[in-house]
Amino acid sequence: MRPIKVSKKEWGNGVVAVAFAVFSAMPKDIYVSAGALLVAWFAFLYLAYHHEGRLRNRVGFCLVATAILSVLVYRQIEDRKTSESISASVKDKPCSPSDVQYVPPAGKAVRFDGANPIPSEVLCPSHGMTDEQRRNCLCPRLLPYTLRSMEPPKESNFETEITISKTCDPIYKARLFFRDVYSQLGSIFKASPYMPPASKVLMTRGDMEFDRYSVLLSSSAPQDTITTSIMSAGGLRLICVNQEN
Repeated sequence: MRPIKVSKKEWGNGVVAVAFAVFSAMPKDIYVSAGALLVAWFAFLYLAYHHEGRLRNRVGFCLVATAILSVLVYRQIEDRKTSESISASVKDKPCSPSDVQYVPPAGKAVRFDGANPIPSEVLCPSHGMTDEQRRNCLCPRLLPYTLRSMEPPKESNFETEITISKTCDPIYKARLFFRDVYSQLGSIFKASPYMPPASKVLMTRGDMEFDRYSVLLSSSAPQDTITTSIMSAGGLRLICVNQEN
């Protein structure tokens, strides 16, 4: 069996195709992602058409590349549908802010109270419920969120940035529920408008060994947005984000 010979030009074309395919998973805009996938597909077609190999091998290469890119397109569409569904559910709920005006603590220290939350599988078992039923059970106070891919960490395979936004009342506590277990907390944890040390605020992330399917984010000051990152062995998939307080 003769080895497949690939020229430098073909190597370059392949690198461009793979780069655009990887890039398609990063933008939040579906049209940017679709454009990147289209460029990647044409690059693969060009590579197969100009390669000096057997016709059946080139056709097979095109079919495999098309199948892989089709899976990426499907993932983008499904993620967008889920995000739009959650956003629509959040927007449909009336907003009547109930908080009094926030006054920062006057003491030298910031008090913080907390308790272990109920494990997600005990709270709303994954068996016997549809996706919508479980989402409604876990997140009666849905919060909208966005996801962004980050550079792969050394400690795990993936790191994903999650930005949560308030809908009505500012956020003191938000709980993230995942479809699968996560590896560990990531490198990012920030909020707006109050961030230590400029503001007198205490922020915590609950890395709960008894429940690897959820993470609790807490702030002693009311926040409009909270951003964190999570490491995982597979691509991170959220069920929903609930405003606990």
